[in-house]
Amino acid sequence: MTVTIGIFPSIFLEFYAESRLRKKNEKLSEIVNKQFEAKHSEISTKDEIIINLPNSSISVISNQILCVKAMGNYSTIYFIENNLPKKEVIRATMKNIESELSKDKNIVRCHKSFFVNIDKITTTSGNARALYLHLNELDFPIPVSRGFSNNMLLLLN
Repeated sequence: MTVTIGIFPSIFLEFYAESRLRKKNEKLSEIVNKQFEAKHSEISTKDEIIINLPNSSISVISNQILCVKAMGNYSTIYFIENNLPKKEVIRATMKNIESELSKDKNIVRCHKSFFVNIDKITTTSGNARALYLHLNELDFPIPVSRGFSNNMLLLLN
């Protein structure tokens, strides 16, 4: 009897929490989209970043970097070359790459596995689970962890 009565309040509370988080992330997504539109009007830097690693090095112009995705001891750098999106897998952890990317203020960490160039973000979306960044050149959304979503708002101000 207790189990059957306890199910209904539990389900109600779960739906309420899900709805509240979805509304919060959708509102945050709208705010971030407005700030990105204002930010795109500014001029970005064109410094060349050379990522020197023990096994390899890669040279990319900073405003052409789209994002960096971690995969264990490897990282994938997505960038634009000759107006085409390209990617290169290198043997380096995010910690190794972070020191090189910290030179450019437009490339920020948004998730434990992602760095993103905030100049390349076109839109954001959010649901009850997370906030996502979308870039025209990429076919996948970039997640923003809860801890970094407030930092993203501060960077855009």
